Amino acid sequence: MADDGDEEELSIDFSKLLSIFSGKKKKKKSSKLSKLRNTTITAHSEEHEGEEPEGASERIAGGRLHKHKKRKAHDEVSIDFKAIGQFLLKYKTVILLLIPLILCVYLRMIPADAPYTEEWARTSVADYYKSQIRAQINEQYPNLPDANKNALVEEEFQRLQKGQGQTMDQQIKQTADYYRSVLQDENGNYYMPDIDPYYWFRYAKNILEHGHPGDILKVNPADGKTYPYDNHQLAPLGRPVSSDMFHSYFLANFYRVIHIFNSNLDLMRSMFYYPVLISALSIIPIFFITRRIAGDIGGFLAATMVAINPSLLGRTLLGHADSDAFVVFFPIMITWLFFEALETRKTWVRIALSALAGLFTGLYSLAWSGWSYIYDFLLISALIYAAGVLVLYRDRLIAGRFKAIKRRILHLATVVLAFVASSGVFVSIFRDTYTFIRNPIQLLGFTQLKVPVRPNLWPNVLTTVAELNPGSLDQIINSVGGQFLFSIAIVGIVAILTSEERKERDFWFIIASLFYLGLAQAVFKPNELGLVNFFAIYTLPVIVKAILVLKDKERGTDIKAAALITMWFMGTVYASTKGIRFTVLLVPAFSIAFGSALGVTHSYVSNIVSRELNINRWLTTALLIFLLSLAFFFPRNIYRDSVNIAANDVPIVNDAWYNALTKIRENSSEDAIISSWWDFGHHFKALADRPVTFDGTTQDYPQAHWIGRMLVTSDEDQAVGILRMLDCGGNTAFDELERIVNDTPKSVKILYQVIEPHEREAAKAVLNRNGLTDEQADKVLQYTHCKPPEAFVIASDDMISKSGVWAHFGSWDFERAAIWQFLRNKPEDEAIAYMVERFNYSREHAEDMYYQVKAIKSDGEANTWVAPWPSYASGLSSCTKTGDILSCGNGVVVNLTTQDAYFDTPQGRLRPRVYAYATKDGMSLREYNESVLTTQDGRELGVTLFPKDGTYQSLLSSYQLAGGMFTRMFYMEGHGLRHFKLLGHERSAVGTEVYVWRVDWEGSEMNTLPDLLKMSGAWKAADGDSVSLNYIGYLDNGTVFDSTIKGWSPLGVTKDNNFEDFEYEPFSFRLGEGRVIPGFEDAVRGMMVNETKTVRIPPEEAYGVDTQHPLSNKSLNFKISVVAIDGFD
Repeated sequence: MADDGDEEELSIDFSKLLSIFSGKKKKKKSSKLSKLRNTTITAHSEEHEGEEPEGASERIAGGRLHKHKKRKAHDEVSIDFKAIGQFLLKYKTVILLLIPLILCVYLRMIPADAPYTEEWARTSVADYYKSQIRAQINEQYPNLPDANKNALVEEEFQRLQKGQGQTMDQQIKQTADYYRSVLQDENGNYYMPDIDPYYWFRYAKNILEHGHPGDILKVNPADGKTYPYDNHQLAPLGRPVSSDMFHSYFLANFYRVIHIFNSNLDLMRSMFYYPVLISALSIIPIFFITRRIAGDIGGFLAATMVAINPSLLGRTLLGHADSDAFVVFFPIMITWLFFEALETRKTWVRIALSALAGLFTGLYSLAWSGWSYIYDFLLISALIYAAGVLVLYRDRLIAGRFKAIKRRILHLATVVLAFVASSGVFVSIFRDTYTFIRNPIQLLGFTQLKVPVRPNLWPNVLTTVAELNPGSLDQIINSVGGQFLFSIAIVGIVAILTSEERKERDFWFIIASLFYLGLAQAVFKPNELGLVNFFAIYTLPVIVKAILVLKDKERGTDIKAAALITMWFMGTVYASTKGIRFTVLLVPAFSIAFGSALGVTHSYVSNIVSRELNINRWLTTALLIFLLSLAFFFPRNIYRDSVNIAANDVPIVNDAWYNALTKIRENSSEDAIISSWWDFGHHFKALADRPVTFDGTTQDYPQAHWIGRMLVTSDEDQAVGILRMLDCGGNTAFDELERIVNDTPKSVKILYQVIEPHEREAAKAVLNRNGLTDEQADKVLQYTHCKPPEAFVIASDDMISKSGVWAHFGSWDFERAAIWQFLRNKPEDEAIAYMVERFNYSREHAEDMYYQVKAIKSDGEANTWVAPWPSYASGLSSCTKTGDILSCGNGVVVNLTTQDAYFDTPQGRLRPRVYAYATKDGMSLREYNESVLTTQDGRELGVTLFPKDGTYQSLLSSYQLAGGMFTRMFYMEGHGLRHFKLLGHERSAVGTEVYVWRVDWEGSEMNTLPDLLKMSGAWKAADGDSVSLNYIGYLDNGTVFDSTIKGWSPLGVTKDNNFEDFEYEPFSFRLGEGRVIPGFEDAVRGMMVNETKTVRIPPEEAYGVDTQHPLSNKSLNFKISVVAIDGFD
């Protein structure tokens, strides 16, 4: 390896640079490519034991230049360029390290003031003015074509901007400030933007308040020791706090340190800065690792790549206080210390650095459960290095000359043994000995992430966790900057394998490798190659170079670095095909390889250009740095990508969430339980400070099925039964029943029958009929029919797009899961007999199921076969009423008289599988079995219809969701439900919408859509309602002074006439706006459709006593009949 610290001092003659620009010539020097690097290499010949000194792998003199004779500066130049040059040379390493450090911090701080709000505000203000302009144009030129109108709108808007630009800028600022306020708490601090940081926040808060991360301490009856316990997870049971609490302890102590300097900074705000700090610290070891391989320029480019890599940046921006920054930092530090231990000559330093690497390994085991991958990679690379030494020195091995081999092997053994021993000690101290022994041999455990069915037949929820979705090769390559940069990194591994010998061949091999990979990119598409072929094609240059190194005994080659980077690089590519989140682990290895490629290339090219073309080397170096840095901008501008990611980092949490969760906290007891889908469980625990059914660390528990079913089902009794069971004991009722029944599908089926009856005795009878004794039944019932605590259910807009996930697990078919898990590889007769006996299938049905399961080719197909993926097909669509026919924007047509729903299509009249519609008694569901409309992916559609916002609304979805609980809780204001009462409905300017429902365990008055009450005549007019009515106004003497009856005066209408006997034109107004006399408004308030009443209004509530109005100082009488409220008659 080349250590710039050991290379000769660099001296640049700036007067020669001036001579270049002044046109002065100098004599050319002849040079050959074989003399690319004019360096002095100290080495012992084989005749003198033939042993290179330790660190003989120091080879590339990154940026090493020859001293030149000094020349006097030109008289006309007053700046001392030489002094500047000497300063730059003296501190070049520091300067080259500071640049990526500053860049790293700058990019991660971009979200500090929510720059995206400026664009939102600009768009919002522009849209407002354009809509006003368009309204005026529509009024003046109603028949003008839309294209002409659009052109006029733009023209007028541009004119308005020129004339009112300052006013508009002020409005933009005010609007942007408003948007920012939605993302800030009451103290003006931004909410943490992501989900997982709230998990660590709560534990860090507990550490500061309790001295430990738990909510409480519990005593272990086995040894009498106390341990932290989390009573907010898996409510109501809770669970012990996980052992990987390094991150929470760090955040708590990080806050303590920062609080010394800024006492106004709270814990949450201090957490914002952690990812920025740790990301910056990661730059340092990356720089020095690559500097050893490829000099200062290589270190600079590798560090810059880590600083700006988009996939890493997105996980370590300001406020993203998850553990990702540590997940990257620790392996980089461990690798650096391990490599430095291998390079040092002093034994005590070697052991100290190895022990320090072991300490960081122990800390890494606390920070992340996947810590052992870098431990394994280092040990395997050490073994490869040892094998390489034996091959490279095979001639001495054969000749019995072991001194050089022995010294290198002992050197390596010292480092490895010290590293393994210290890692074992620290992992055992921080975690336990079992973790140290087990984890390194479970490296491929992540390959089980996407198995659809657990061995216990419950669904594997991890198959739907976004960051654990399998990554395609194209996605993985794009995550590090695209195929060009990926190829440069592969060439970087080749560059690491270059040595001092045969320089010409090494240089041309690098060039040939780059051309080969370019050709491979042009010919092959990674996704179409498959993983094995991809590795074979893309690593071919590395393999060929490694063979040449071993064949030619190139002993100056850094085999250990090449082995580690290759394993790290390709290992994380493989891991990323199993879970896309692992691309973040690819960034360090990719960056080292990338920097090595460009650093080594710089050394070769700078020598060629400066000597062969006789160009000043300082200028050559500067020009090459500029040209090599273009890789960050071309062909893909990853710097711009990173800036865009940082500038558009919109927080998930906003005022709508904060207000909704605060409302729960302020209106519930401490043991109240929140149920929803798991994604935002950490938010619920941290902001509402209430236990949750499950969350982001417990999403793979059976609760996923139960909550999914609660959201899918259209049966409120089943939904309440599920919640009661979960709030009484989580999944314990199933566990108790399964101990007795020992048949998962049967236990689940029985449990569904048990939870629905509200009465305990009725539920007990179900268990008795299924063979349980009274004692056994009571054990189950204590977890299904207890007196449950307060409970809340949250339905939010984000759950619409996730419906395919929660509905999938809620629709889980345990019998199909058993068939897939146990029978797909069984002989046909055995499998069919099992299904006939166990599931009571007919033989024909069992045969059909067997053939279906045998036809499945992948885990993904199996997941879909076990359960469908129901989802919403569209948003709400308004309907137009013509007589008794509704025509909706999404294509649904409904006959309100027959309640028949259909679609008129080119294939004829087709029906939804399920048509659900709101009635005054709740919900009615109608099923169609013929001529059912299906989507292109084979899903059968459902339609939900209900009145809202003065009209009918229809909703298309998979049929399983039509009229379901989520549909009713989010879209229908809980219509038809008796056990769910609205606690709060929050909306924000950024589109978030949250409904919070309090569970009424006993059930009470049914929720009814206001528009349905208006439509049925049961709604009482209230402020805000638009009321249409008829009236006859008359004085106390019977004289009629006004009426909605057409021609009332000539017709001689009296107070005793009925409205239906005449033609009339109803009067409409909105209650509460003061558009009519106060007494009249008071009289209408509380009336219902078709209600008629007569009222007498005194002068004070009519036209007053001192006005000039002809009806002043008179009592007025009105006969009023309400025709419609909000358009419903």
